Amino acid sequence: MLLHRRVRRAHRYTAAGAATLLTLSLAATAALPSSATAAAAACARDASAVSGFVGNGSNPLSGAAIELYVDPDVSRMKVGQSASATRLGTATTDDNGCFQIPASTTWASSATGDVMDIRAFIHRPDQLELRLIHVSLGKSAAGDPTVSPLDDASGSSAAARKNVFETFTGSETTSSPTPAASAGSSTADARLVPARATTSPASAFVDDPVLARGGGGVRWTMVNDFGKRPVLVGQWWSTNPGTMQRWVYSKGATSALEAAFTLAGDNGEYKHSETNTSSSTGSVGFPKVNGKAGKFFYSFFKYGRFKAEEYDYATGKWYYIGHWVRRTHWAKGQDDASGIKVPATKPKNCAPYLPGGDDTTEKSTAVTWTNGVNLSGTMKGILGSVSLSSRTGFSTTATNYVLFHKRGRLCGVFGDLHKPGALVARLPS
Repeated sequence: MLLHRRVRRAHRYTAAGAATLLTLSLAATAALPSSATAAAAACARDASAVSGFVGNGSNPLSGAAIELYVDPDVSRMKVGQSASATRLGTATTDDNGCFQIPASTTWASSATGDVMDIRAFIHRPDQLELRLIHVSLGKSAAGDPTVSPLDDASGSSAAARKNVFETFTGSETTSSPTPAASAGSSTADARLVPARATTSPASAFVDDPVLARGGGGVRWTMVNDFGKRPVLVGQWWSTNPGTMQRWVYSKGATSALEAAFTLAGDNGEYKHSETNTSSSTGSVGFPKVNGKAGKFFYSFFKYGRFKAEEYDYATGKWYYIGHWVRRTHWAKGQDDASGIKVPATKPKNCAPYLPGGDDTTEKSTAVTWTNGVNLSGTMKGILGSVSLSSRTGFSTTATNYVLFHKRGRLCGVFGDLHKPGALVARLPS
């Protein structure tokens, strides 16, 4: 980070790591630290707002400014172009560390369909905390806007939607950083503060008092255009020769695509950080698969690298936050890979089907594939050992159709057919 043109130092960051092998697992949400649970219980929760608790561990932090942004539309950006993030709302934490920002009907203009990624800026003393929140927008029976966690959204009625409640619990321990100072730099130039670790794998912390006090907006600038990359959006296995299957990735289908970030400048080391949700705006139907098979289904997304900055009215300058490698938009198209090893399934997760019977799966738990994004050579050079995952699953607009020509079983990989995660067609037991 360039501080008043002289001092360069790396921000402290925290992020969850990820495996480099192509493996699948159920998507999981990090458990709330038990020490913060009781403190957060005092905060009000409302399905028509984004609410939360901010603290140092379990100790409430009052007077912290909260800003909610939506990243700019980067789908048509070219290298060198900049665009401003949209501010959705602001709040200040009360004595209990609680905040609430009501949803607005204007939020829909920044969403893709009813899906939105909200970037929360939590301005702590001498520190900026960043987190991405995935939500689904809707309306109550009275027509008022509602906002719910994307993974839990199960309907348009207020009763069916859960509130968005986030906890931001930083660590209470500190350590002193050792910055790399240039010749001729002064103490006033550095703006250095103690580094702080985090107990939250979902957040990144920037140790910088200028960014901590908030500013006049956020902008993104495109640094690299990586073009179209194949991304895993579906999967299918069959050990039964008497089956026919088809995967359709349709308008409104969502994928969670991992992004990577660095807070240490152009040549900083990248880390796994967050996922960006994508809601498709068209439809691609993959070819039918007959008989025994092990398939991955790919569609194409464009990717780029972006620099994020925040403006400070006090100095009239833009200050560096970090670089992100992330998807820009869905480019459609399709590809596949065959010969994928069939995963094991439990008999209790299988159900029998008669000849001529069929099944359409439209709702299930998502599956995360590490290495789900096929990186280009340039991306590998920038990201180093970091891979990018894709999360796939079934929704009402991403469907898996199976026809049994002969008697057989359909089995869930992670659960029964109510929430299978992924599917395997097998011979009768």
